[in-house]
Amino acid sequence: MNRGVDGREDLDPDDSIDMPSVVLRFWVLVVLGVVFWFWGRATSSG
Repeated sequence: MNRGVDGREDLDPDDSIDMPSVVLRFWVLVVLGVVFWFWGRATSSG
């Protein structure tokens, strides 16, 4: 139940539990998008 220092997060306990998975999925999509974008530019230009 301990998730860091008390009073540091303004999110509700229920939201903080689901937040890591949502943030992780978001960043995975962002990283994949950037990788594919750079890959497309590299293959098209070279």
